[in-house]
Amino acid sequence: MILSLCTDGNVLKIIRYIKIIINTIFIIVPILLLVTASISYLKAISNGDNDSLAKTNKAMISKCIAAVIIFFIPLITKMIVRLASTDENDYISCIENATPDGISNAYVINANDAVSKVKKSYNINDYNTAKEALRNVEDELEKRALTKELEKAKKIIDLKQNINKLKTSYSEEKYNEYLNNVNNLEASDIKNELLKLLNDINENKNVSLNVESGFKEFNGIGSVGKYTLYTPTNAKENMPLIIVMPAKYDEYNTAVNVIKGIKKDINDTFIAIVKPNGNYSNTVYKDIVNVSNSLVDKYKINNKRISVTGFSSSGSYVFNLVVNNQNYFSAILALSSGLSTDSPTIQNNLSYLKSLPIKGYGENGGQYDANGKKCSGYTTWSPSTIMTGTFKTLGKENNFTNLGKMCHSEVRNYVFNLDNNNNNKPDVIEWMISQKRG
Repeated sequence: MILSLCTDGNVLKIIRYIKIIINTIFIIVPILLLVTASISYLKAISNGDNDSLAKTNKAMISKCIAAVIIFFIPLITKMIVRLASTDENDYISCIENATPDGISNAYVINANDAVSKVKKSYNINDYNTAKEALRNVEDELEKRALTKELEKAKKIIDLKQNINKLKTSYSEEKYNEYLNNVNNLEASDIKNELLKLLNDINENKNVSLNVESGFKEFNGIGSVGKYTLYTPTNAKENMPLIIVMPAKYDEYNTAVNVIKGIKKDINDTFIAIVKPNGNYSNTVYKDIVNVSNSLVDKYKINNKRISVTGFSSSGSYVFNLVVNNQNYFSAILALSSGLSTDSPTIQNNLSYLKSLPIKGYGENGGQYDANGKKCSGYTTWSPSTIMTGTFKTLGKENNFTNLGKMCHSEVRNYVFNLDNNNNNKPDVIEWMISQKRG
């Protein structure tokens, strides 16, 4: 601690002033003692009074003791420092460095440290501190060199600040300009940091699409006959997309109504419910991706944040869709899936599926719910049992939730309205859109 203080130019300057004062005192005190002694004794002698002489002697003894104490102050200080510090040399170094050259050298060291800190942080406050430190540097060559380094860092600080402004006021022209400036940087650490910042801004740029919000049905592509698209309120570029697969082709309207029936806020994402012309197949999977790509192009959707969900039969088919289009989807939400552990879809793509964010919910199956109410729709098999095994094989057992005795027909409505964090947003939708491919 003492050593660090003794490398501070301002501290050394104070110590130097103290040294000058002490040395001055060492000169003045003896002189004052002699002068006052001479005057006091002259008065006592001229008075011819023994009592006066005795009083003078007594006073002079006190003054001499005080003078001696003053001369011992450095020694006393050294003893205190020795007790407080593990190294007496720290104290000695402090005293020895408190010279004009030592102070000047300390200011150079302080300025170098401050400039080095700026080159690591690229922070405006650190820059201002370093600029202030440079004011004390007397060596003009050193000062010019450090100033050059500091101003070079300032350009990067300004660039960083301008890039951050894109978060609230995005401009394609400015983005490209700043990207070019960053690519021309030599320092790899700050270059990588700014490139990541630019990439994040580009993926989350706040550019309004000015499109009508709500649910609207469109003609599909190929084997996908049609789809219903939910466009969020105040839709922007780079928003995520969720693909919803009905349990089967004739369950399309029910799937649409499930999404329409969500009582929570879903304005953070586009949602497309697709309708295949027949049973799910490789051709259908291909055309689902074609529909997705058309939405990406039309609404400038973030193609790294496309997730998919399916229920019951499609809760299994979502896995087929994803493994047939690897490195396209960002996440899977499987509901009441019957896909077993020994399925070729699982076994032949185990490594890839393990790397993919997957969440699942499933009930125990049966005609009655936990309250004994007869279900309008149910399974004679147990989705929770099958899904537990599948998620365990994938190393994602903690990502599966057993819904217990719940009616099969109620699973989707229940799951899509879960809001455990009470922010008025469906938990599963929040999770899906938070996932990012790559």
